Amino acid sequence: MNIPGSFEKAIEDAQDQWLLARNERHFRLLRLVILRNLLQHMHQYRTMALALGNASKLKSRHSLETIVDALLYTPLDQDAIPTEPVRPSPKSPDDPRLMSVWKSIQRDDRRWEREIALEALKSHWQLSRVLAWIDVSQAQDVHMKWSRHDPKHAVVVFVESGPDILKAPAGLWQGCWYMVHAPAHPISALAFESLMGYSSKPEPIQIISENI
Repeated sequence: MNIPGSFEKAIEDAQDQWLLARNERHFRLLRLVILRNLLQHMHQYRTMALALGNASKLKSRHSLETIVDALLYTPLDQDAIPTEPVRPSPKSPDDPRLMSVWKSIQRDDRRWEREIALEALKSHWQLSRVLAWIDVSQAQDVHMKWSRHDPKHAVVVFVESGPDILKAPAGLWQGCWYMVHAPAHPISALAFESLMGYSSKPEPIQIISENI
């Protein structure tokens, strides 16, 4: 398969992470996160290629991105990330506990996020939401830094605007981070408040542990 340079590096990095995950207790969860991150990289490449007028590079990208997206329902115990289409495995059954507390995860464009959260529940991880006010100009940087926590301890599943976004003061945005984390690593230990761009006003950070 002809993979553009940045794809090739992304695949190599993901393959390395995939192999390292095999010795971890929750390797299935980690490998779902690895694949989700790889797919996000490919989406970013597509956006950049279109913005720069490099549409000629998108054909091979689309082929590989389609394969990676199809890996959502494939076995996670193989030695390497497949780079050819494989037969899908059965989809994980929805868990009513998850659907009752994280209703927006049922959206069609959150298939990967749903599978990550369902796998976390199988691993007896905990679900939490983090509500925080962020400087609008630094919101993307805050999210990227917050998402880089060691996935062996905590994973940002998705983020959306918080419930009080319509009351946001000028220059601020309220984010709601949906997270899964190992019981031994509470969200409070991740020091969200230390990130540049965090604002303690109009109210400090809120950590909501889901009771399921």
